[in-house]
Amino acid sequence: MQNKLFILALALSLFGAFVQFLFGWPNALNHLLFIFFAVLAYIALVKLDSFFLLKLSPVVCLIGIVILLGLFLVDPVRGAHRWYSLWGFSFQPAVFFAPFFLLFLSNFLSSHSLKKTTSLLLLLVVLAIPLFLIFKQPDLGTTLVVGFSLFAVILFTKIKIRQLVFFLVILGLVGLALTQVLQAYQWERLTSFLNPSFDPSGVNYNSLQSSIAIGSGGTTGKGFVDISQSRLNFLPEAKTDFAFAALTEAFGFIGSLVMLSMFLIFFKLLLDEVFQAKPADLLQLFTVGTVTFIFIQFIFTPSLPV
Repeated sequence: MQNKLFILALALSLFGAFVQFLFGWPNALNHLLFIFFAVLAYIALVKLDSFFLLKLSPVVCLIGIVILLGLFLVDPVRGAHRWYSLWGFSFQPAVFFAPFFLLFLSNFLSSHSLKKTTSLLLLLVVLAIPLFLIFKQPDLGTTLVVGFSLFAVILFTKIKIRQLVFFLVILGLVGLALTQVLQAYQWERLTSFLNPSFDPSGVNYNSLQSSIAIGSGGTTGKGFVDISQSRLNFLPEAKTDFAFAALTEAFGFIGSLVMLSMFLIFFKLLLDEVFQAKPADLLQLFTVGTVTFIFIQFIFTPSLPV
């Protein structure tokens, strides 16, 4: 199962490099370089003792929090403190450290019995620190993705009904607090899908341009040369947030169907891991968090970078 997941993840990554080739060799080569380092990291993690990795996870999480704090000391990019730039590459710590936060939470919940509500509250306070730092960048999208992933892990834990109710109340209060601090543009991006025709040159511009790109691809696509929406900058962030729209414009319904099928098989394999593992053990909890983290971005990311 592990080998199948690795091969499929590698195939999806290479598929992404192929999409980046639409925008020139430099983009594709950068993507391939990241894939190379990811494969090296995977091989290293397989060779490492899993117990050592678990012991290291709190330290890595602490380092991640310090690095998130450090973002506020560097110059903002497009008005946000989300990235470090090094040697021409951009590094987003919130995404990089999210799996370590999930691993720390999964390990803690699988090895500690939360018999007291105060223990759950303490855990929530600890997890709130990185979420608050991500939110203040500001990056509401990543905050929601990481937050829901952590929430999914807690739901699969053996906690009492009263603790679950307490947790949901806390979550509701946090949601109410967010309604008071969100900026107008953040509200517009979160609710714009309710009225797609509203403000077509403003808040809904991105989604409408992506729809045009997807529709213009037809059945077999327009090929490498004639992808006007993507290459003429009508489609914003075509290389990243709207890569799916660029893919569909170039390769049409068939190309998008191939990619979506690969992702669905990938999710099925991950869910098989979830239901084959023992309830509330480390493997199940971490896999639940990982599935949630990837799935939310797979479905919603183009509308969440707020």
